[in-house]
Amino acid sequence: MFNLSKSSATYGSRMLKDSTSGVAIQDGDLLWAFDDNQEVQCFFQYSPVLGKELVFKIDTIQPFIISLNNHVFSAQLEDSDSWKWIKKTTSETLSGLHSIFLSLPLADDQMAILSGLGQKKSDINLSIDAKSEAKQVEKILSMFQPEWMDLSVDTSFMISDSLLYNLRNTNMLVMSIDSGSEENINQFSKLKNLQNLVLLKWGPETRAGIDFTKFKALSSLSLQESDLRSTRNIRLPVNIRSLFFKGCNSLTDISNVATNTKLATLGFSGCEKLKEISAIKGMKNLTWLSLPPSINQSQFDSLIPSLPSLQVLELIHCDSLKNIDAVKSLKELRSITLADKNIDISSLYTLKNLELLVIGTSSDSDSTANKQMQQLKAQLPKTFIVPGGGFCLGSGWILLIIPMVLLGIFLSKRIRQTPKGLNS
Repeated sequence: MFNLSKSSATYGSRMLKDSTSGVAIQDGDLLWAFDDNQEVQCFFQYSPVLGKELVFKIDTIQPFIISLNNHVFSAQLEDSDSWKWIKKTTSETLSGLHSIFLSLPLADDQMAILSGLGQKKSDINLSIDAKSEAKQVEKILSMFQPEWMDLSVDTSFMISDSLLYNLRNTNMLVMSIDSGSEENINQFSKLKNLQNLVLLKWGPETRAGIDFTKFKALSSLSLQESDLRSTRNIRLPVNIRSLFFKGCNSLTDISNVATNTKLATLGFSGCEKLKEISAIKGMKNLTWLSLPPSINQSQFDSLIPSLPSLQVLELIHCDSLKNIDAVKSLKELRSITLADKNIDISSLYTLKNLELLVIGTSSDSDSTANKQMQQLKAQLPKTFIVPGGGFCLGSGWILLIIPMVLLGIFLSKRIRQTPKGLNS
């Protein structure tokens, strides 16, 4: 499972047979899980209203359906069977439908089915691979009133006043930006409730800029695979509390990042050229930090004690680190993600109060990795310890939610029985 709002698909929690898994989250984060071939996938935005125990199943007869607590939760509308199902399904069955995935272009009859779906249940969230189908995007957005959207559009499209009204409840937008389509993003600045923005492949160094100060409600921004070189080249709203850069391989300067005094969560996973991180030192309000791969042992040992509020720490491919003894000074630390081949795991043994440890392993069958996991579990009996990587859905899984002030931990366990079809 991947947290798209923070670590994206850089690293996540893996599900092994008859095992428990977990991932650190915050209220409002967008999560993504999928099967081995990414043929079945599920996006959902975490909220405490989802409850403390979530039972997900993939319908093995109708594999385009994912259910939550025996109610339809997510649907991929791609093949003819899925469209036949959505057309005939009753309003009662659709009452729990959280999101749909669409791949454009759609035929006229499919657009008509969507229109009917929007009339039955307008608050469905949308994941749309639109390609260059701008007109269809506009029509589809006029049918629904989503709280979150994941849009991939190759060309420009218009957000009319009527569409703005339709999107008045949208609080999260995930969007990829192709050359010349920056205006697609700028239009969404008019959404008064847009709090979370995830942008893929934005190129501020070579293309038009985006003035994030116009996004008045924005509190969380994640930039993925951007050619951004310096945080000085972007203007952020004063309310920004979460800022994540992922796979931004041109980023070398973050010298002004601490001027955003309300920042509580900050990340640089996969930013391979970022070597100077002294600006983070002393940011006493940080509760979540993902460090860049280039951090060395001296930097780590100096930085970590200066961040007393840290609760979540992600070390993904920080292969210069040999130990993480410095985290012993963090009294509030609750979760560590560790994907580093050179760290001595014995430096984790004293972290008796750690609640979640996501740690990289070589493979499911690797006896050395299994032995390492058993050693950790013996030393940290109160800690949920799970392998890192990707998260495959299998036929079903259970997510147990442990509510916390800052984060929740998803606990997952495979269901051994093969679930029956929802309509069988």
